[in-house]
Amino acid sequence: MILSEDIIEEVKEVLNRPRIRDKYRHLTPATIGRLINLLRRHSVLVPGKLNLAVVTRDPDDDKVIIAAIEGRAEYIVTGDADLIDLKSYQGITIIRPAEFVQLLP
Repeated sequence: MILSEDIIEEVKEVLNRPRIRDKYRHLTPATIGRLINLLRRHSVLVPGKLNLAVVTRDPDDDKVIIAAIEGRAEYIVTGDADLIDLKSYQGITIIRPAEFVQLLP
């Protein structure tokens, strides 16, 4: 898994949204903190410093493309429609999680 601090910060922000916390009551600040620490420990962290404008409908998604390039990923695995619609970028295949699971041995 390849991540940047920008992506980790977005995960933290999303998990702390009131509607997410209301829906998933077990997501306490401590639980979210442990999850963020796990992501940092078990991911390849890249700087996220490339300057690219790829995802025109949602430029905030560019951070995912940037991390994939910096980390030399083969796949971006996502459910984000704006990324899925790209299908690929610079040789990086963009697929849904269910499709990726089918590729695993």
